[in-house]
Amino acid sequence: MHGSDGVPTLKFYLDFPNEWENFSPEIREELGEFLERLQGLGPLNPDLLGECDVYEPYYACQLVQTGAVVYWKLEYRSGLMSLISTTVEKIVILAIETGN
Repeated sequence: MHGSDGVPTLKFYLDFPNEWENFSPEIREELGEFLERLQGLGPLNPDLLGECDVYEPYYACQLVQTGAVVYWKLEYRSGLMSLISTTVEKIVILAIETGN
């Protein structure tokens, strides 16, 4: 389920749309920028992971300006190739903690 450019698909937890509506404009902006970066650089980018906590198989990153924390996990390409492939198919956003 990659886009045509090979970028991993973002998949969000069920309540994300409702929570998004309640996030402050500052959280929305910083979260949007972080998600673009996560998807664009790739979730296994060493610079990005250096800013995050790794709890295999989960990841957490605290956003600098708002303090919100993004939790995610990775889904790899399914099938026989998944045994030898490290191609990330989806970035699954598990939760966003805002401190509210």
